[in-house]
Amino acid sequence: MNSRLKGLAVLTASLVGIAVSGVGHAAATYGNLDTTGFGTASVLAYRDAVYMGTNGVIQNGNWTIDTTGGFEVALRAKNRSDFSLFDGPTGTYKVPAGICGVAPYAAACGSGIRAGWNYEFSVNTRAGANNGNNPDLTQIGARIRVDTDPTAGQVWSLWIDVTSNWGDNAYWDGVDEAGPTDERRVAAGPALVGEFGVQQSVNPMFANSLFQPGFNPFAEGLYDIQLAVADCDLNGTTVCTARASTSITVQVPEPGTLALLGLGLLGAGFARRRKQ
Repeated sequence: MNSRLKGLAVLTASLVGIAVSGVGHAAATYGNLDTTGFGTASVLAYRDAVYMGTNGVIQNGNWTIDTTGGFEVALRAKNRSDFSLFDGPTGTYKVPAGICGVAPYAAACGSGIRAGWNYEFSVNTRAGANNGNNPDLTQIGARIRVDTDPTAGQVWSLWIDVTSNWGDNAYWDGVDEAGPTDERRVAAGPALVGEFGVQQSVNPMFANSLFQPGFNPFAEGLYDIQLAVADCDLNGTTVCTARASTSITVQVPEPGTLALLGLGLLGAGFARRRKQ
């Protein structure tokens, strides 16, 4: 596979439709999300600033992060079968080809055909020293896009507002929403006043993953994912400011004969659905 250079520097003028001005972006870091603003959570598992998911395996770490001016945006890749984290200190996360329930992914994971890996994102508009001073999610746009071309080329999806694309986003405002056991709000967007955090875990086989149609979980691939917060529409032509932005690459190695098996399984699944 021809490899592309994937710098850990955050996005600049390469963001479609914008010119970044007036903001000094720091180099992306690798590791844990900022925990400021989560220390009073009554649920111990959420004190590490990761509050999405209901599988009982909630963990910080292995994020590719930009924190600029108190705006934190982060991306990573995770094993959907056992919830383990893929390592990506250079910004590239190497994941096996295949689907959940089939080697090399041992565990089953839900109904339907799912790729063995998810990409995950986190947005926090009030991180670090700026906690409580920055706008909330109702005042700024958090947007994501993916490169759907599995080769060294790039074919980008449109920028999608993350608060309007997934109906089960996990939102955070630092206040109990559902009693003493859950501070997060899991619901469709848009964000509510006071919510400064949003997280999601996305499988590329989901219809709203931005990888569809056409993603093949059994095939070799090289995919970019970009996340940014900005006070403008990144798909437009208006010059505006990106507050913070980050990007990762998900690399799927050559699967050999697994690709042929996968195509057969996908075909069988589609055939079963047509008969129902």
